[in-house]
Amino acid sequence: MRQANNHDTLQKFSFEKYPVRGVIIHLNATFKKACESSNYSEATKKYLGTALSAIGLLSSTIKYEGKLTLQIQGEGPLSLLLTQANEKLQLRGLAHEKGKVTSSFKKSIVKGTLLINIDLKDAKNRYQAVTELKQETLAEAINHYFMQSEQLPTKLWLFANKNSAAGLLIQKMPSQEAESEFWEHIVMLAETITAKELLSLSNYQIINRLFHEEAVRLFEQDPVCFKCSCSNEKMAAIIIQLGEKEAEEILAEQGEITATCDFCNRIYRFDKVDVAKLFTRGNIITDNETKQ
Repeated sequence: MRQANNHDTLQKFSFEKYPVRGVIIHLNATFKKACESSNYSEATKKYLGTALSAIGLLSSTIKYEGKLTLQIQGEGPLSLLLTQANEKLQLRGLAHEKGKVTSSFKKSIVKGTLLINIDLKDAKNRYQAVTELKQETLAEAINHYFMQSEQLPTKLWLFANKNSAAGLLIQKMPSQEAESEFWEHIVMLAETITAKELLSLSNYQIINRLFHEEAVRLFEQDPVCFKCSCSNEKMAAIIIQLGEKEAEEILAEQGEITATCDFCNRIYRFDKVDVAKLFTRGNIITDNETKQ
């Protein structure tokens, strides 16, 4: 194994003798980009960082083309935490605050639900799972979901500070052999990881720190980045849903219709000509035609 720069990377590893695999993710510029478009509190930034780490880790464990969504919704001051990833490890996320968010995840959410959704390209059906959220941390909530579902045994550890976020995932692979003792042994070792270690050490150091007595294979790193999938077409579709009458009323009052992406804060502007095209059958507004 060799050391490398961890910034905005995801790296998989496996145990040579046992059917257990792992993933480590580090987010720096990706995390900062997700936070810069909104004036989040420090507590909310950390929750968003852990959620971005979680969606990146979960995305790496499945083969798909489309969009994977992790959503936490509740009645507390942190009413929404939403992160998404695609098969290219392009992440985005947002949070909604309606009060003072504290360091207590459970008290910040209040009567929350955890939703995991896989929206596949060219597929009519989507996978969706919803579970009640009663745990003290996001990692514990996701771990509880895996424990209750008929999926592979999986454990996550998630941490974030004001500058970066990181996560560790281990997962037991399908096997005909009874390796429950080794799985429990690996979980026990991984439980000793601290926030400081996961956020600051290289992946090589983390693996050596946790599993130095085991034969571990560390694979090449994959890049992770923030990328928003918003577009003129998607914003135009929202205006069409408003209806021509309401759109004309907004134009009469404001002179143009503006739509802002909640994920990246990009502003899309539609003038009278743009809106007229939207409600003319067969016309589509493209990136080059609409002012931004």
